[in-house]
This record gives sequence, structure tokens and C-alpha cells, in this order.
Amino acid sequence: MILKVSIWLAVAISGAALLAGCGSSSKSSTSTGQSATAETSVVGEQAVAACKKSIQAQKTLSASDRAKLEKICDKAANGNPATMQQVAHEACVELVNDSHLPAGVSRQEALAICSTVKAK
Repeated sequence: MILKVSIWLAVAISGAALLAGCGSSSKSSTSTGQSATAETSVVGEQAVAACKKSIQAQKTLSASDRAKLEKICDKAANGNPATMQQVAHEACVELVNDSHLPAGVSRQEALAICSTVKAK
């Protein structure tokens, strides 16, 4: 069950990171530095909101686990795609570490999934 939660959250957060990366790449030649910065800021705010919404949807998490994960989400506010991928990775690892998965294959598989969303 926790493995499915980890997978779902990792996919949701990494999806937000990928969408943010795609959205920030289409700029017209007339855009100014300010509009690019504002766009990145909006993307970052949306990523943080999506991340926190995903965490709040997980009813099996304790309040302290939610607080730790939301703090990780806040790091995505700059809208940088690499930062958002790193946030997705950190959140995934935190979920695995806070889960009740026994050491062994299940935990290793879960951490391997987390590695797929790590910034390169």
C-alpha cells in the first residue's frame, strides 16, 4: 500500500516538474527578462500547490510526515525544472523512509523508483 502511495506521489510531483519544464521553454523573442521570471514564478507556485495537494490527499501520513514533505515541496517555488525534479526525488525518498516497508526488496524497489525522478 505504501509503495503504491510512493509511486503515485513521485509520478504526480515529477509530472508537475515535467509540465513546468515544458511550459517554461516556449518563450517568444519579444519576451523580457521580467516576464520570463514571472512565468517561472507562477510555474513554481503551481508546482508547490500541486505537491502539497498530493501530500494532503494521502490520509495515511502522519501530521509530522505531511509537514516534512510540505517543507520539501516549498523548495520548488523557484520554478526551475531541475529543482522540481530534485524536490520530487527528495519527497519520494522521504516517503519511503517514513513508510513501514521492511528492509529488503520492497524498500529497494521503492528507492529505485525514486531514483527515476532525480535531477540529472
